[in-house]
Amino acid sequence: MNVAGGLRGMLQLLNMTSDPNEQKEQKEYIEDIEFASQSLIAMIQDQRELLSAERGDLVIQETPIESIAFLYHMMHQMKNHTVAQNKTIVLEKGTENIIFMSDMKLLSQVIINMLKNALEASVANDIITVGCTKSINSVTFYSS
Repeated sequence: MNVAGGLRGMLQLLNMTSDPNEQKEQKEYIEDIEFASQSLIAMIQDQRELLSAERGDLVIQETPIESIAFLYHMMHQMKNHTVAQNKTIVLEKGTENIIFMSDMKLLSQVIINMLKNALEASVANDIITVGCTKSINSVTFYSS
């Protein structure tokens, strides 16, 4: 965890001291690396929570989630993953924005695993479509 936090701090310093002539391209790389370091920190925290669940002392923290913003965040998180190379993830047209209550961290783990599985089952130049539907008492996320 300390290494991931240190990496993020170094990226922030690099971003402040970049050469103005190369700043735009460098800024894009820095943003991608910063997002990856944030994701790494979140994954470490998720693993700690998984250990808590295995011990039986996990506390569920339900918060309101907007489905479309959530899916875009998950898509962005996966776009630079090695299994996503030469593949595209898109949101299905007409996906309804559903506001629902759930534990963001647990749901994120499930959806990231779903996306990884879809990407691993696809080949170069495939398009992975994600979306969600609402029924009376549930929200269903899917990929194809």
